[in-house]
Amino acid sequence: STQSTGHKKDVIQKNKDGAKVNDLAEEYKIGTQTVRDIRKQEGKMETFLKSFSPANLDQRKGLKGPKSEQIEDAVLNWYNEQMALEVHVEGKEIMAKAVEFNRLMGGPITF
Repeated sequence: STQSTGHKKDVIQKNKDGAKVNDLAEEYKIGTQTVRDIRKQEGKMETFLKSFSPANLDQRKGLKGPKSEQIEDAVLNWYNEQMALEVHVEGKEIMAKAVEFNRLMGGPITF
């Protein structure tokens, strides 16, 4: 099964702390090669974790970042402005704003 980003982070940290590959594989019910593959993703994982809130790590599976850094920055700036104004924003509103910014910036229709 696909491990959540939170589990991958735990595997990497436990391995750094001295846990053996076989023990981690047994604990997370994954193959030893999967543990090795997760360890190889350490640098990519660290970069990814710096750019995302840890609140949803157990739900995320992949390490893909935004399709467009420019749109990501625009949405983040908009979101931060809304938070500063104490405006509650839900996920569907953030997605709609991303689509709007994509359109304004001439991004692909299939965004």
